Amino acid sequence: MNLFKDQIMISDRIAGQKKRNPIKKSDSKLFVCPKCMNVWEVIRKTNGTSRLVSYTHIPRYGKSKEVCRKCK
Repeated sequence: MNLFKDQIMISDRIAGQKKRNPIKKSDSKLFVCPKCMNVWEVIRKTNGTSRLVSYTHIPRYGKSKEVCRKCK
């Protein structure tokens, strides 16, 4: 075997299982509006207020589709 491969196998056994990539939290909060085609999210503050923020520069692919408050 290769010395480099042996070192990788030994380090995996010492460190345990490889870490999995967690789900990205930002994608779970961002939505795409099918009417206005903007990416949007609701920002909630600790005092109970919330506001709608829309983004035009964020890519739309991979986001959940939901109609925003502006288009309802």
